[in-house]
Amino acid sequence: MGTRDAVRVFADLHEIDAPRVRLGAKATVTFLAYPDAHRETAIDWVAQTLDPVTRTTRVRVTLANADGTIHPEMFASLSIVTAPRSVLAVPRESVIRMGERTVAFRVEGRESDGKVHLQRLPVFVDDVTPDDGPARGAEWAIVLRGLRRGDEVVTTGVRELSAGR
Repeated sequence: MGTRDAVRVFADLHEIDAPRVRLGAKATVTFLAYPDAHRETAIDWVAQTLDPVTRTTRVRVTLANADGTIHPEMFASLSIVTAPRSVLAVPRESVIRMGERTVAFRVEGRESDGKVHLQRLPVFVDDVTPDDGPARGAEWAIVLRGLRRGDEVVTTGVRELSAGR
């Protein structure tokens, strides 16, 4: 019978996050069975392929297990320290699903009488909500395509606009 003095933990990374994870990156593993015990480690392997179905890639860490508390097939979460990325993000309430599309309303101009001209634009957003930066805790949508830095978007009343009111 083999020993379990060291165990390997595998995790799947989303395609958008994979380029930011490097060999040796610091990581913390927390097992479902031991939620208050966090084990510090480092990434020791990153797959060079992407799963075409899940759009994820695998990473691995190896943990010392001299006490034998970690067993095969235990559930764990892996937090990886990466360099921050600069993204374009808008308040989550400024994007809305309209049928098969996700849209935002961009301000195209203002008239002297206060009227605002809007353009409904299809946008592609990431489902991940960044939780760092000046608006920590706010709900943000990361914009992958459809808007540019500096664009002004409607942030309140979007549902009414989408209904044509």
